[in-house]
Amino acid sequence: MKKSLFGAFPGARYIGKEELNSVASVIRARSPYRFYGLDLKNKVESLENNCCRSFGRKYALALSSGTAALHAALFSIGVSEGDEVIIPAYGWISNLMPILALGAIPVIVPVDGGLGLDTSLLEKAISKRTKAIIAVHMRGYPCDLKSILKISRRYDVSVIEDGAQCLGGVVGGMRVGTLGDISIFSFQYNKLVTCGEGGMLLTNRKNLYNRAYRFHDLGMFRHAGKEDPRGYSAIASFGLNYRMSELQAAFLIPQLRKTSRILRGLKISHKNAVQKMKPLCDRFLLTEIPLPLNSKANHAFLCLKAENGESAAMAQKALCRLGIPAHRAHDLDGHNFKIWKDYLVREKKRYRLLNPRKSEDVLERSIFIEMASVAMEK
Repeated sequence: MKKSLFGAFPGARYIGKEELNSVASVIRARSPYRFYGLDLKNKVESLENNCCRSFGRKYALALSSGTAALHAALFSIGVSEGDEVIIPAYGWISNLMPILALGAIPVIVPVDGGLGLDTSLLEKAISKRTKAIIAVHMRGYPCDLKSILKISRRYDVSVIEDGAQCLGGVVGGMRVGTLGDISIFSFQYNKLVTCGEGGMLLTNRKNLYNRAYRFHDLGMFRHAGKEDPRGYSAIASFGLNYRMSELQAAFLIPQLRKTSRILRGLKISHKNAVQKMKPLCDRFLLTEIPLPLNSKANHAFLCLKAENGESAAMAQKALCRLGIPAHRAHDLDGHNFKIWKDYLVREKKRYRLLNPRKSEDVLERSIFIEMASVAMEK
């Protein structure tokens, strides 16, 4: 088994002279701040315009991180103290923390066999206090977003689509990032494209964009090249400093142009890994996790499921002996709801947790392997 098929940091492996030259142009201009400078290059604005065109969205807002994007999304929807926000039992700790920051109550719903929100149990989680659903596309595999949206419309609940781990994926025939009331991405170092840290918020609704924009800039509504607002109305709402810098945007613009190359490399690695691992998969009865109808993974991960936890444990050990860095989804890290629950109990935070045993069963049976974005052709 060739280790070259496997590896993390897909976008980082493509960092090169394009990023260097783009960042250098901002440094030469001595203008790394978004709204003004000695010779402002408007890189953040260019990035946002590029994302609007790429995703077919009316509005795009660049932020300092994916967590900041999610925080701004929740604020823009109007999530506040005592509201409930539904999240899947498998995600990342950043799915939880912005909910708590707003004084809201996380409602943790089981995951299905594809590691996304289990739509068969979603309606049971919705209450009169439900304000939003965060639909997370995990490990490069889209969740059943079409079904989530259908249920959400029935109850007039907003859906935030978290595509942080699934840039380039397709869900229900549409690109990940195009369907949520608000969609967010992360450009942290281990994402498909990266600028070290960074995030993007996308929406078609002007009122949500305006609230998110003010929130990300200390409650103001500043624009590049224009004077800061003055007078008692300068602060339009509550806000934090979640702005993206010109340096981050300059780094990210050429990274995004490499998306197709990165996806192509991941797809080759994924295909070759499936072929080479077939004997072992047959031995342990491992199958790739299912995808929703008309959906495609971005191939950043190969996710497999076993018949039970014991079989998954034996398969993982066999893979590791072959030099394949396989991990179990039930590992106790920031992705697992059991870690979240421990924190929530310890800090005396309010929360609701539905059918934890179902999530435990899915996570115990699930194995994931990170694919190399720079693949070796046959």
